Formats: sequence, structure tokens, C-alpha cells
Amino acid sequence: MSGFFSGMLDNLTLFFMKLVSGWLKKKVREDQLSANNETWNKYLSDEKKLSEIATDIKTKPDGSRFFYIERQHQMSEFLYGEKKGIVGRLIYKDADLTAADNACEVIAVFNALMNMGCYESLPKLLYTFASKGIALNGMFGTDFIRLQKYFDENGFETVRINGNRLTEENLNRIGEDFTAYLFIAFNEGQNPSSMIHTMCITGEIDNDRRVYVRHNSGNMQLYPDLYEAVTDYNGGKGHAISVIGVRKKEKA
Repeated sequence: MSGFFSGMLDNLTLFFMKLVSGWLKKKVREDQLSANNETWNKYLSDEKKLSEIATDIKTKPDGSRFFYIERQHQMSEFLYGEKKGIVGRLIYKDADLTAADNACEVIAVFNALMNMGCYESLPKLLYTFASKGIALNGMFGTDFIRLQKYFDENGFETVRINGNRLTEENLNRIGEDFTAYLFIAFNEGQNPSSMIHTMCITGEIDNDRRVYVRHNSGNMQLYPDLYEAVTDYNGGKGHAISVIGVRKKEKA
């Protein structure tokens, strides 16, 4: 596909997610929040259970926990969304919508916040995006652009690069300047039927050098730069659509 049409498809994908972005009814949101809080507390109180979905689990000196969510496919106990109409019946049949199916964007936000020392519970984040940003009642996950707005509205600095501008030079420039990155991609080539996945990439220190780790992608490999962490998704078969860089705002 030529550069022009490739960039157009990437932008159309983001536009479509924004177009179907909305919210769940308040009662549905609150019922799911209550159920998800109960499930979350069960995971937090049992490290063996938490390790089913998370890695790098640590307890900080203040007693708080540090971990990244890495195994989304194990998260069917968490509710997110409501299937409706023909699309819901075709894709999900009789199953409930759960975080295992559609919460990759919210998990990416969770991991980015955790990396920056700004913990927010997963149930609270699911509720936040169910209130504004959930795409087609969760059947298409969450509007990627809404993730950037979430960080902007909560006092972070962000930058977003789309489509043809995802060059090695541009990615490695923001790789030096920002702390965590949200990354959305087609799973195979520029093929919408392969579905999309959203991940968090974090900058880490390994043996006194900065490396990059892609989370919730089935691969905890260390990469020397952001460009490689993005382009090696799914063994290099994925196609990057957009990357958001996030960092804490410097105090004046």
C-alpha cells in the first residue's frame, strides 16, 4: 500500500474509533464498578492470583504494590462494556463483554500510570472510560485518542504521532523525551480484519542503560530504542497506527 493510502487508513481507523466513542448507562457503569472492585480486591489480597495477570510484583516501603498487567487473556472476571445488536451477537455470541476481550487500551493506561508512580485502580479506570471513551459499548474497546485526553486532563504532558510520521527518527526522539508510551497497532500488516491491539511501552533502566519494554503483548523483551519496541510487535508482523508519549508535567 502506498504511503498516502497507508496513512489514510491509519487515520480512518482512529477516526472510526472516535466516531463510535461514547458511554455506558450510569447503572451499568456502577454495577460493573461494584463487581470489578470486589474482583480487584480479591486479586490484590492473593499474590498467587495476582501473578495470573501481572508480572514484576513488588511491595514498596509504604506498603503499596507495583506491578504491570501482562496477561489480559486471563481477565475474564472483570466486566467492561455491554454487547448490543447484530455486532454484539456476531462477535461475542452469548458471552459477556469482559476485560479479557476489550480492555487493552485501559490496561495500557494502567501500566503507564504505574510506571510513572501514579497508581489508579483498574476498576476505577474501567469506570472512567465507560463514562467517556468506550467504543461501541465496548465491542470495539476504547477510543485511542480519548486515552491522550485522559492524560492531558489529569496534568500530564503528551505527544501523539500517527501513521506515516511513525519514522525511526520521530519515534526515537520522543523515546528520549517521554516516560511511557501508548501504542496501537493492527495485529498483522495493515489489515483491519486482523483486529487491533493497544499496549504500553515503558522506558526502564537495565545495567545503567535505558531500554524499552512492551507490556501486554506476550513479549517482555528489552529493546534498545522505542522504534524497535514498536516495529517488532508480533514478530514484526504488526503495523503501528499511532503512538502517544506521556510524561509528568514539570513543576514550575
